[in-house]
Order: sequence, then C-alpha cells, then structure tokens
Amino acid sequence: MALVLLFNALGSEVSVVEYLPSILSCVDSDVQEVVRESAFEKGIHIYDGAKAMGIRKTMNNKMVTEVEIEGERYLISSEKVLMAVGRRANLESLDYEKLGVQLNEKKNGIKVDEFMKTTNENIYAIGDITNKIQLAHVASRQGIVAAEHIAGIENPMKYDLVPSAIFTFPEIGTVGISETEAMKKGLNIKVSKFPFMASGKAIAMNETEGFVKLIVDKDKDIVLGGAVVGPHGTDLIGIITQIIHDKVKLEDALNVIYAHPTLGESIHEALLIADDRGIHLA
Repeated sequence: MALVLLFNALGSEVSVVEYLPSILSCVDSDVQEVVRESAFEKGIHIYDGAKAMGIRKTMNNKMVTEVEIEGERYLISSEKVLMAVGRRANLESLDYEKLGVQLNEKKNGIKVDEFMKTTNENIYAIGDITNKIQLAHVASRQGIVAAEHIAGIENPMKYDLVPSAIFTFPEIGTVGISETEAMKKGLNIKVSKFPFMASGKAIAMNETEGFVKLIVDKDKDIVLGGAVVGPHGTDLIGIITQIIHDKVKLEDALNVIYAHPTLGESIHEALLIADDRGIHLA
C-alpha cells in the first residue's frame, strides 16, 4: 500500500486489487478507514475482495488485468502491473542438512530456540531465514539476542510486542493487542482515541488525519495495545511500545510531562481520555 501511495504522489493513476475482504487487514477497521478515505481523496481506486484472474499484454504494450469481484469479471487497463504476493526464505541457497541445521515444522524457515540457536549448538540464525516475523527491526533484535547468548547473557527473544510500521500516507504504527483481538479474547477493555484534528502541532503541520488509539485493560489498569494512524505514526508507536513493555500503570503514565506543542502529547491526551479527563478534547 505504501508503494501505491508513492506512485500516486508522483502523478500516476493507481488501482489496487486486494484479494482479502479489506486492505490492511492486519489492523483494526477504524485504522483502515483513515487510509482508505485518504486514498479515495487522492483518486486511488481500491477493489476489495477482488481476485486477479490473469494479466495480458496488448498490441500497444498496455497491460490488461482481468479481475473477478462477487462473481463478475472486469478488466483494468494500465501501463504497468505490480504484483505483491509475499516473501519466503531462500532456503535453497543453504546446505542446511550438511550443517546439521533443521527446519521448522512447516519447513519454511530454520528452526531456532528463544536465543536464536539452531539445532547445531555452534550455529545461530537470525532474520527472514527463521521465518518468524519478516521485519528489519526484528532481525536486528534477533542479532542482539544471539550475540548476547554467545557471550553468556540469556535474554530471550520476545515477539509479542513487536511494533509494526506501515509507511502509507498517513502513516500507521501498531503494537500489542488490537481492539479486534481483545474483543475476541473477551478482555475487559476500554478503547481511548485522541484525534489529530485536536492537536495543535498536527494543525500547524496541516496533517490532521487520523488518531492515537489505546487499548486499556480495565482490570489491570495497563495499556495492552495501541495504534497511531497519522503524522509520524511510525515514530510515535515507540512511546506506546515502551509503556506496554514496562507494564506502566495508567496513573503513573499520566504523571509524565509531554512537551507542548508536539505530536507526542497526543499519546498523553489518549491516556487522559482513558482516565476520563481529556484536556484538548471535550
């Protein structure tokens, strides 16, 4: 989706064919909607629940994509077609059997323990080849965990609080449990949202789309998850990640002073709203 918005910003007319029922299905629907509306305003065509049946080339070097939506067939004409169907580890490049390194149960990555050690005690593996979470910051952390373990420090790899950064316009940052996941698990939660349209810094930047969203455990009084869709969302999610990681009580988190006017104070505002005492949003 980030590339789609980039091509659009450079002046290209863009159409998105999404096989799943909705774009950005990994995030809550309200977060999706902000990006969807922004894309619509920019003239981007999004076709959800659509299946690409084939791609053909015309006599004048145009591309025609045949799409099926709810049983009906349609044609989309374009100069180029970009296909994005995921990635997989390049296991064929390694003689892992000779190394005494086993694959995981699904045979799509190298088997590692919580310290990134393979079935060969002298070999560690990190990054996409482990097929855990294919993100650069995950690979970086895995490398640190492996290096520390080699040095005798046992600090296991944890995947439950890996922040996700989606570089759309506006940006999306998420971490922890989403509202959808919390509802499925039957958790007693409160959802707190602070819109960027109420942020002085966002108004000054003329980037008021989106919001800060927090999922708060009402029983434990801690933040379980969060999402930031809006200006610098991929940067701001780090603050929420720290709050969740440290299991900071809501009362303690509210005692932290944030500078004004900044985008960061939007997180403080969301925390205040969770405690029923928002300042900049009545």
